Amino acid sequence: MLPEGTHVILAAEVRNDDGSTKHAAQVEVVLGVTQDWMGPCSDDPETCGAPGGAPCCTD
Repeated sequence: MLPEGTHVILAAEVRNDDGSTKHAAQVEVVLGVTQDWMGPCSDDPETCGAPGGAPCCTD
């Protein structure tokens, strides 16, 4: 994770079948507060990662 306030350049490119660039763009953004979309994780190997359950915690 990068700290809040970090400047990041996001870049994307779309290519034609022949490999030539069809469209390219980039934008600089400043990161805000990190959002936890996964919620709490579980250390229980029997239940973590199960459908509807908490994801497994990883190091």
